[in-house]
Amino acid sequence: MELLSFEDFENTRIKPKWTPIDYLLQVVRVEPITSYPPKPLLPESLKRHIVENMGGSNCVLVIQKQLFLSDVNPQTSRLFIPFS
Repeated sequence: MELLSFEDFENTRIKPKWTPIDYLLQVVRVEPITSYPPKPLLPESLKRHIVENMGGSNCVLVIQKQLFLSDVNPQTSRLFIPFS
């Protein structure tokens, strides 16, 4: 990613209802996403545990994320799940 300079903003026409983010999106060069990583599979051992010990069925992996100390800290009592 490259840093922006004043010259990057010179020829940008501003529309009256634009927010600062709209303005930046007109200037920043963003490459489109052309492919996504393959969807991870739910580990068989976890599926088996859910079905056999918890009475579950049709198990599907919904989200996978790296856990941080703040996610498992009993003082915070929360698990942050991103919207993206």
